[in-house]
Amino acid sequence: MLRLIDLQKSYRLGQTSIAILHQINLSIESNEFIALMGPSGSGKSTLLNILGILDDYDQGEYWLDGTLMKSLTETRAAQYRNRFIGFVFQSFNLLSHLTALENVALPLRYLGQSLHERTNCSKSLLTQMGLEGRFHHLPTELSGGQRQRVAIARALATRPRLILADEPTGNLDSSASREILDVFSTLHRDGATIVLVTHDEEVARRTQRTVRIRDGRVV
Repeated sequence: MLRLIDLQKSYRLGQTSIAILHQINLSIESNEFIALMGPSGSGKSTLLNILGILDDYDQGEYWLDGTLMKSLTETRAAQYRNRFIGFVFQSFNLLSHLTALENVALPLRYLGQSLHERTNCSKSLLTQMGLEGRFHHLPTELSGGQRQRVAIARALATRPRLILADEPTGNLDSSASREILDVFSTLHRDGATIVLVTHDEEVARRTQRTVRIRDGRVV
């Protein structure tokens, strides 16, 4: 599904170019569950952003589902991102003034679905996450684990084939973390491809394979 070939990335700081990723070579098969690990500053979040087509790369190749990402226009890249990829973040990134149901329905609104379609799909996803009694609760009225489950439901709304999760258990206690990892395991069994950034070895052990990044290189 996903292949990186000699991928490199750097940022400009004044007149200085700072290399972040060095000749990354990585292949991820469809329906794999991958942990991406590395110390702070190792480049793993930059790599995740490139995988999610949120950031560009300088050299090399990134192939996603047989398409070279560098060849896409901004419009086509946005279409790939919206229809192919689901994002889950450590800080949940829920809109505080919207209910759980409205947060999940938001990406479907951008796809042009009717209110009836958006509502039915969102209710189904929240029920799948065990939140059938929380449809009309605001994020502030939910626990951390419940908010993360709403965020996962939102990520699944467009039926993505690739789920990218950046420290999804980082703000949760151990009990809520296990619940969220159980959700990811179920999604994986149902056919999803998942790349999960974590610094926690226990979390990584729940995945199929661990890719370690250090100083911008796969080690």
